Amino acid sequence: MSSTLALILAQENGKLVLYDTLFEDTDIETLSQAVERNHPAPLQAVYDAKYQKQQHDEMQENDIEELLCRPVVDLYIKEQAIEWFQSRQKIDECNASEAAAAKIIADYAFHMVEKDPERTDFTLVSRQSQVRILVYKLS
Repeated sequence: MSSTLALILAQENGKLVLYDTLFEDTDIETLSQAVERNHPAPLQAVYDAKYQKQQHDEMQENDIEELLCRPVVDLYIKEQAIEWFQSRQKIDECNASEAAAAKIIADYAFHMVEKDPERTDFTLVSRQSQVRILVYKLS
């Protein structure tokens, strides 16, 4: 298994701190593109994209809920809607687990960066997986 984490670092009181961690490929790509384009607030570009996706997901969820609340709905459609909600719940659980694992890995990688602040792109390897670490320093 191979994945990528982006560590977002900032200076606070002259000390390097772990400001945020990105683990979703789309978020990392958005950040990378924003940095390449000299976006004035690259991390905000990521947050804006995440917000738009969240709004889209909520609209979709509301549409499905509305469909289920109709008095007359085909049984097949109801079953599909229920399956969609169950899948959505499983996805949310997986995302929570992935976020917890990403935090543990990010904390470890951050300690490595603290020891060697010049590290900006490195890989952590275990017997079962490898994780590419990209370091972005906010100014």
